[in-house]
Amino acid sequence: MKKVQFHLLIILYTWLGVAPTDSIFIASFNDLLLHFAGYIILMNSCIFAYGTKVGKAAMFGLLLLYSFGIEIIQYFIPYREFSLVDLLANALGLIVGQIIGLTVLRLSERYSFQSNTVGDEARDNTIDID
Repeated sequence: MKKVQFHLLIILYTWLGVAPTDSIFIASFNDLLLHFAGYIILMNSCIFAYGTKVGKAAMFGLLLLYSFGIEIIQYFIPYREFSLVDLLANALGLIVGQIIGLTVLRLSERYSFQSNTVGDEARDNTIDID
């Protein structure tokens, strides 16, 4: 289920990237802020779905390549345009998203590890009376 939410986000972002902007309600908000926040969410979704199995650099690279691909497609759509500034906002969102996501992942692993260690110590210190 974790991977499904990531793939649904990719589909949604692709649609948002190619749809006419006058038909998108959220287009009236700050475009760069939406790019930045959207790619923070996308990176965290990727980390939630795949952890670090894919590799941190590979995750970043693939999502940046996806972002670049959307911008290239927009170049060929008459009602959209290629924007290096959008690409920069996406890249910054990916960087911040990766920092946040990996920090949360490390903290959750550390917390889980500590809770298991405490449980193991408690189990080791019990005495069987049988």
